[in-house]
Amino acid sequence: VQDGYRTTIGCVGRLTMRALRMKPGERAAMNLLAAYAFWCGSGHRTTQGMGMTKTQPTHADRQK
Repeated sequence: VQDGYRTTIGCVGRLTMRALRMKPGERAAMNLLAAYAFWCGSGHRTTQGMGMTKTQPTHADRQK
């Protein structure tokens, strides 16, 4: 990102998890951690709008 004379290094990425044989309690814990990632400020310089973590509904969630 170029901001005047400054250059800030960053990246964009995606993580996909498939929980095929996960117990219901383990799946609930993973969902909770994924939801918390938005609020805990994971990433670099989150106060400046970078490093944001968002979850997206799965294909199965959209069909409900």
